[in-house]
Amino acid sequence: MQWVMAAALICGLNVFTACDDNKDQPIDNQERQAFEAALSRALDEASKDVRLEKGSEVLQGLTDIVTSLDEEALKELRDEVIQTVLLNADNVFFENLSDEENAVVHKCLVERFAMTEEEYSELVGFLMLDAYKVFGHLKVTFKDGKSTLSESDDFVVENIDKDGRSTSLTIKFTDVNDGVRFFVTRVQDITPICIQFPKQVEIMLKTADGLEMPGTLDLSSKSPFQYISVMGDEWHAAFSLTPQFDGHHDIYDVTFDHSTENVLNVDMDVILDGVEKLNFTARGAHDLDIDIKKLNSLNSESSFVDFLSVFNGGVVDELQAVINNEIVVKGKINDFSTCMKAVDNIRMLAGTNPGFAAIDVYTQQMNASMDVGYSLKGHTTAASCNLVTYRVSPDAEEYLPYVALQFPGEPAPMVAYDRMSEQDKANYRLLHNHINALGMGVKDLLSTLREKIQIISSLDDMI
Repeated sequence: MQWVMAAALICGLNVFTACDDNKDQPIDNQERQAFEAALSRALDEASKDVRLEKGSEVLQGLTDIVTSLDEEALKELRDEVIQTVLLNADNVFFENLSDEENAVVHKCLVERFAMTEEEYSELVGFLMLDAYKVFGHLKVTFKDGKSTLSESDDFVVENIDKDGRSTSLTIKFTDVNDGVRFFVTRVQDITPICIQFPKQVEIMLKTADGLEMPGTLDLSSKSPFQYISVMGDEWHAAFSLTPQFDGHHDIYDVTFDHSTENVLNVDMDVILDGVEKLNFTARGAHDLDIDIKKLNSLNSESSFVDFLSVFNGGVVDELQAVINNEIVVKGKINDFSTCMKAVDNIRMLAGTNPGFAAIDVYTQQMNASMDVGYSLKGHTTAASCNLVTYRVSPDAEEYLPYVALQFPGEPAPMVAYDRMSEQDKANYRLLHNHINALGMGVKDLLSTLREKIQIISSLDDMI
């Protein structure tokens, strides 16, 4: 989305707010001059774009909808859906599967549920759900604190607010015969449930304010029998979103390709009104360990730090982001989980006037976790950079990590923020505020969703 590009720009701006104040140092480096001019153009365009504010509005609207879902209505819905699921589930017995298919299922169950060999030996099979058969013609409507189920052409979740305005999410399922299979949960922590999805589904989000966001999700696997072991199989996932509003027509594409060696490649394109604004690639993501038992133990009370604690390690061999078809950010990550935990710890300390030492420990962790450089597209000269613990304001004892940038031939890192025009500084501050608002919007939405999902997904009370 546009906020992704803006976030990248904010990171780029932080690059220039470095450790040494070179405000009065003359600039005769043409590479830096060209870079700062490109950054100024990108800032100007992003600050004028209405998509950032629209994004915040959409997030707030979705959060309000999720918040309005009554707990009793969700429990009632859960009861009805689970009964529907169990009535339509097919029993699959291990004794009826080939040795090859049993081996694939075994691998998936061990990975998904951290299942021991003893636990596996006690199973006789699992339940298989056909997504199209169970959900393909189901409509769930929330209104006045009540939920109702009805038939529909597609799977629809609709919320009707107190003013009678409707916000809906529609998913069009197709035949699942050649689709992929995921183990998603267990009945009473014993019997696994596997759900079979079609290779492609179409989605449509319509908000009460008239915003339409159509998209598609494609899933495929080269695993035998189409079971997907997320960490151990070769699979492909592609998500495309094409929102339209106020005359704008945008495309957001994200693809994930995973190999049997547990190496992940990611590609992302953001095209706004026919112009590519962001191209992001990550090549060779590997060695990320996930504690499945800890992941399965997360609940509605778990924090983001709890979520991050599930991950350990993680290497990305090559990262590249091209912003506005001009600014190029390239690098690699040596320890993804350490880097993300440091970022979250810094986020929690922001605004509390943390001292130098409190922040610097995380600054150094991030320096050890990644290596990044900046340049212009088509240019061979790149700037080296390193995070430094920087005093944000002379009036407060508050420090944050910023990146020191130095082009070849320069005696010291330059502080480009001080050289910006007043308009560029205003654009920066505006974007910074938008990014903060979006970040809080995402956090609030995910927190609220997690709480509601916890209500829906508690199967033990049901069966």
